[in-house]
Amino acid sequence: MGWPARRRHDRARHGGRGDQRLPDNIREFIALSATLFVLVTLFVNATTLGLVMHALGLDKLSRLELALRDRVLALSRVNVEHHLQEIMRRRNARVEASPSTPPRPAMQKSNRCRPSWRSTSMSG
Repeated sequence: MGWPARRRHDRARHGGRGDQRLPDNIREFIALSATLFVLVTLFVNATTLGLVMHALGLDKLSRLELALRDRVLALSRVNVEHHLQEIMRRRNARVEASPSTPPRPAMQKSNRCRPSWRSTSMSG
């Protein structure tokens, strides 16, 4: 009898409760021990990993990594500044092109500003 067939046979013979060669109290002890081992290991690793990395100096960037980080940050700042200037230029062009109308109150409700996650049926 092959392994899968033997497994089905054992499961049927024992009512689907698993292997009965070990007493229930020993199986529960092994399951509890394994669970506690995993939890203690996770707790110890989680609390000491940062300290070990700091002690070994693994939390510091090399000179090359620092230079790369600074370069990326500088390029990002330039990119954001460029986009903000473009937005301001468009906004100013739109304001200059619009006929002179009184400004809308700041708290006026507009359908254009409705959050996309909010359905129109909820606004009623």
